[in-house]
Amino acid sequence: MPGDHILDGALAHALSFLGLALATGPGTLRLATGAGPDPADARMVLAGGVAVGAASALHLLQGATTMAGSLAPAAAWGVLTGSEWGRSLALHGAAAAATVALGLGAARGTPARPGGRVVAGMVAAGLAVLGLAALGHGAVRGAISPLFLVHAAHGGAALIWVGGLLALSVRLPRGAALGVRPLRAFSRLAAGSVAATLPPGLAAAAVHLGGVGGVVSPWGALLAVKVACVAAALGLAWGHRRRRLPRLEGAPGDPEAWRAMDRAVAIEVGLVLTAVLLAGLMSQWETP
Repeated sequence: MPGDHILDGALAHALSFLGLALATGPGTLRLATGAGPDPADARMVLAGGVAVGAASALHLLQGATTMAGSLAPAAAWGVLTGSEWGRSLALHGAAAAATVALGLGAARGTPARPGGRVVAGMVAAGLAVLGLAALGHGAVRGAISPLFLVHAAHGGAALIWVGGLLALSVRLPRGAALGVRPLRAFSRLAAGSVAATLPPGLAAAAVHLGGVGGVVSPWGALLAVKVACVAAALGLAWGHRRRRLPRLEGAPGDPEAWRAMDRAVAIEVGLVLTAVLLAGLMSQWETP
């Protein structure tokens, strides 16, 4: 794994994950809640494509500079085809592009059965997550190692939560049209996906920290801030289930109740995106 250009690699990882979340979020929300298509869906997927494209360029910039010492096309091609890291980037980029194309087709309603296109997009996103896991610390013990699979499982479960949350946040300003029932359905999905991120996340953290002493390292500090952001986001999600959702269910036409939900979800999105940026930085920072 290239070790230089940490900020390039960190931003590339964060943009890759964000792009996949934007591309899959509308489909995740539709599958989880049964909600119909939304005019913003295609714009979200296109934004995801822009993010993934920028991320792939940054990944290649990092790899070509650190592994070949050159940004010449021949050097970049050599990195892509002649190294395990480059092949992982090629897998990630191709699968991410397929995710965006499938998501855009489903959002625009072009296929006869949009649900099938959504499912295919989720499969492509899974392959993209595998490629992304191999571009960071998940590959330090080799491809298809237990650590690699742990990183991939953590990223895949997190993608479901983050993508659906982003799609939900886009719809909430028009929440009365969305309805309350999809909110409850997504709440259940989010709880399940967050629960699925915990075991692999804890396992990966334990391996990379290497013991209690690792907690006070720079990588350990980044992990602590990331965990704090996620914990705060989960606290807001708990508030949705305990207070804001019951209020909406009791008065679905109350505009102030919808505004309160919208504000809380916007804060939750901010916390989650901060955690994504920190995860990107952690993927490049030297572990203890």
